[in-house]
Amino acid sequence: MSRPIPEHGNANRYSYGCRCPLCTRAATRADAQRKLDRMAGRPRQVPACPAAAHAAALLKRGLTITQIAREADTEPSTVRRLLQGQKSTLAVTANKILGVALNVRVSLGDVPATGAIRRVRALYALGHLNRVIAEEAGVSRDAICSLAAGTWPTLKVTADDGVRAAYDRLSMSTGTSWKTRTLAERNGWAPPLAWDDDAIDDPRARPHLPSDEDVLGEDFVDRVAVQQFVAGRLSKVNDAELLKAVRECRAMGLSNGDIDTLHGFARKTTETALNRIKKAYTRAGLVFPELAPSANQAKFTDEQVVKIREQYAAHGGTDLELSMQHGVNRSAMSALLSGRSYSSAGGPIRETRSAKPAESAKSLWALKKPGSAQSFAQAS
Repeated sequence: MSRPIPEHGNANRYSYGCRCPLCTRAATRADAQRKLDRMAGRPRQVPACPAAAHAAALLKRGLTITQIAREADTEPSTVRRLLQGQKSTLAVTANKILGVALNVRVSLGDVPATGAIRRVRALYALGHLNRVIAEEAGVSRDAICSLAAGTWPTLKVTADDGVRAAYDRLSMSTGTSWKTRTLAERNGWAPPLAWDDDAIDDPRARPHLPSDEDVLGEDFVDRVAVQQFVAGRLSKVNDAELLKAVRECRAMGLSNGDIDTLHGFARKTTETALNRIKKAYTRAGLVFPELAPSANQAKFTDEQVVKIREQYAAHGGTDLELSMQHGVNRSAMSALLSGRSYSSAGGPIRETRSAKPAESAKSLWALKKPGSAQSFAQAS
C-alpha cells in the first residue's frame, strides 16, 4: 500500500515535486522556520521518550495506533516507530502526540466497550427495558443485551455515542421493568449515581458503593420493622433489616428453620435469602457480617426446668413460643418438654407421639378407605 501524497499547501507535497503556489509558499515558510529555530538555538530533534510513553498510555486506554495518529495529525508509521523504541523525533511531532488527551473521544473506528457496558448495566439497575435503551441509543436490542452481558470488548464509535446519549437521557429516571432491576441486583451492577462521569470509562475505576458499615447502619434499618419481624408479625423487610432481625433471632436461640416456621415460610427460605445477600456482599468486595450462632442448648437449673414443664402443662403453647421466651431453639425446647434432656429434673413430661398408628386407628382408617373390603361390607 503506497503512502498517500499530502494535500496542497503542505511543504511535504513540495518535496514530492508539486510546484503550485500553495505548496511553494508552504515550503518557503518551512525553510524559514528551520533557519529561525537554528538561530534561536531551538533543537528540531527532541528525545522521543515522553512522546513514546504518552502514546503507550493512549494504547492502554484502548486507542489504536491509527486512532492516535489521526488525533495527532501525523502518520501511523511515526507513532509505530516511537512505540518500537525510536531514540529521537521531531519536536513538532512530539508536541502533536503529547497534545492528545488521555480521555480523548476518537472520531472513527472502534473504542473500548468498558464505558458502554457500565452505562447499560447502570440503566438496568434503574429498571429500564433493553428495548427502551436500544431505541434511545439507536442500536439493536441484541447490541444492548450483548453489552449488558459484557461479551463485546469493543464497539463502533457511533454505537458508543448512542449509548452515551441514552444514558444522559435515562439516568435520572426510573424504568418499569422489575426483571432488569432484579438482574442488576443479582449481579451487583452499580446504578448511575455510583459512577463519576469522568471515571466511568476508565477500566481501573470502581463504583462508589456503600461500605459495610453503611449497609448495616441505622439509616438503612427500620427498627420497628425489625422488631415486628422478630415477633413474627411482619415478613417483608429489606436486606439490611433482615440481617439485623436474624442476628436478634439468633441471640434468642432461633435457627434459620425456626424463623421459617415463625413466619410460615417454605423450608430454607431464610437460608436462601442469607446466601443471596452474602453473594451480593462478595461481588461488592465487602465482608459479610458475622451472625451470632443460635443457642442449641441453654443451661437451665432443675427448678427452671420444672417451672417450664409446669407452664406448658397448665397453659400449653407451641415449642417455638416457649423457645423464644427462654432463649433456646425449638428442638432444644422440644427435648426439654419430652424428657429427652434434663430427664432427672422432674416436672410433668409431655407424652411422646407414637411413631406408628395404633391398631385400632389402622382398623378405623381401613374402614373409611374407599374400595376396601370392610367398607363394602359395611355399605351392604
